[in-house]
Amino acid sequence: MQEKLYIRLPASSTSAASSPVPWFIWHSQQQQVIASGQLSSPEQLDELQQQARRCVTTLLLPGQDVLLKQVELPAGTRRHLERVIPYALEDELASDIETLHFSWPQSIGKSTSAVPVAVIAHERMQQWQQWLSEAQIEADHWCPETLLLPYQPGHWSALLAGDAVIIRTAPWQGLTIEHSQLEAVGPLLAAESGQPETIRHYGELNWDNPPAPLQSADIEQPLSAFALSEPVLDVRRGRYAVKSRQQSQLNWKPLAIAAGVAFVVAVGANLLRGYQLNNQAEQLKAQAEQQYRQAFPDQTRIVNLRVQLQRQLQAAGASDEQQQSVLALLQTLQPVFSQQQGMRLELMRYQDGELRLQALANNFSQFEQFQRLARQAGLQVEQGALNNRGNQVAGSITVAAGGRS
Repeated sequence: MQEKLYIRLPASSTSAASSPVPWFIWHSQQQQVIASGQLSSPEQLDELQQQARRCVTTLLLPGQDVLLKQVELPAGTRRHLERVIPYALEDELASDIETLHFSWPQSIGKSTSAVPVAVIAHERMQQWQQWLSEAQIEADHWCPETLLLPYQPGHWSALLAGDAVIIRTAPWQGLTIEHSQLEAVGPLLAAESGQPETIRHYGELNWDNPPAPLQSADIEQPLSAFALSEPVLDVRRGRYAVKSRQQSQLNWKPLAIAAGVAFVVAVGANLLRGYQLNNQAEQLKAQAEQQYRQAFPDQTRIVNLRVQLQRQLQAAGASDEQQQSVLALLQTLQPVFSQQQGMRLELMRYQDGELRLQALANNFSQFEQFQRLARQAGLQVEQGALNNRGNQVAGSITVAAGGRS
């Protein structure tokens, strides 16, 4: 999807339930904010329901509520991070580890023993869950706001948001502090993180004695700086782990759960050819019926393959006049899917001229390969949220014909 919704939640250090909630929508292709606003409190989050349903949604978690740490672990402990990390940090934390949630990146380089960890009170995680649940919003990413500011080695990034200053000092380090504390905390931060060459700030920033020269970024809306970086850490794991995206998010309906992701395209392609080529009609029709049964295990009886497939396409959101477009898209995707044997399609939805897919793959690179091959086939492809699910990766993909703007 080209539109991304960012929602910045208030910190618990404020009267969170009555604090403003700024938001904006970023258009990836146009590289600009196309809509923005501010809710008077989290109770009004339901006003963003429609935007959240059509956009990739990122929740900006207040830095005051997220403690970022680096944990040095001995070799051989990577497989037991859930047990090791809380106790490795226990002496550094003021709260009982049983009251805290610990999260770290899904992919950690094997060459380093340092594991970046985000520490959040369960109370806060549950409060955020409640706000979203009441608003019927499903966010694609829950990311600490400090880790979404742009980062350049040797330089800091800073952003004044209300009465707070958000600072990113390293790939996995940063903090959010009250503006009144900036003068006192700045030198300590430099001593801990290293002296930066410059501090690049987005929007106005009054800092009388910064540890490095201030450099103003040319940006029209300061909060849009969060859209200049990709989320590197989604804090939801363990009891908060991301489940398969709710079908209500885009009114998706199950199309099939099959062994290979190419099942629908094979059905569509063979169905078209089976009715076009008289001398091969029966053979291709039999193949199509077999693949249809694999695609739709609950459809044990086939009376009229064309009609039944049309009904499945209608269930996926395609009207009668759109079905040829859907099949044409699927047919174009067939060679792409055939080269991604480790992928499995779970859900499909056709909406506004776009084919929206939910797929499961063995790793992140398969989604990247899919995008590259689909674009080589002349299609427009937008990658949505990617999340680990056990030993596999679940992700959303939006595909449109190449001529579509």
